[in-house]
Amino acid sequence: RTVQVKVAADPRVPPTVKTLKLNIIDVAAALDPLTGQVFAGAPCAFTCTGRGGIQRFEWIVDGVKYEGQGEQGKQLSFTFERPGPHLLSVTGYSEKLVVHSDERTVTALQKPSLVLVEPQDGKSFVYGQKIAFVAQAEGLKETIWTVTAKDAKEPLLRVEKPVDATTSQSKIEYTFEEASKVADALVQVTGKLP
Repeated sequence: RTVQVKVAADPRVPPTVKTLKLNIIDVAAALDPLTGQVFAGAPCAFTCTGRGGIQRFEWIVDGVKYEGQGEQGKQLSFTFERPGPHLLSVTGYSEKLVVHSDERTVTALQKPSLVLVEPQDGKSFVYGQKIAFVAQAEGLKETIWTVTAKDAKEPLLRVEKPVDATTSQSKIEYTFEEASKVADALVQVTGKLP
């Protein structure tokens, strides 16, 4: 392309005109959209795209440079060590130009965990006694509790319970009424993400 540049030190003086030949290239590097949630302590894959002769990509996470993997470094596998917001960017290098993509803030969530804390293993109960089942549910919104007897087609109990925001616990009480339903019974708890 040809571009004319006019320079005038004073508006009363005719401008100096210079014609320049400039190569204007359509070059860009961009982060691809994220798929799914990002959790601290779990590897996450990021990808990018480029156009206009990009030869390689360099990734920056929270101010630290990383070399990408795959074709021209278009991919980065990264594990955030702590939950919270993190700054992610990618720089594309062409033969003569450096093109920097828009930065993106990625929020790493606390890695969810679900641990049964009550009843303790080996604790004894009698038929007809209520048993409290308590799960510590970090990073989860609610839990689904299911009590199933051996060879039963339908569960004896299925209930969704919100996780207590103060204690991060979920609790149900269940009473085994018949010996036949206790043999090989399964109490299962699963979590739902926020």
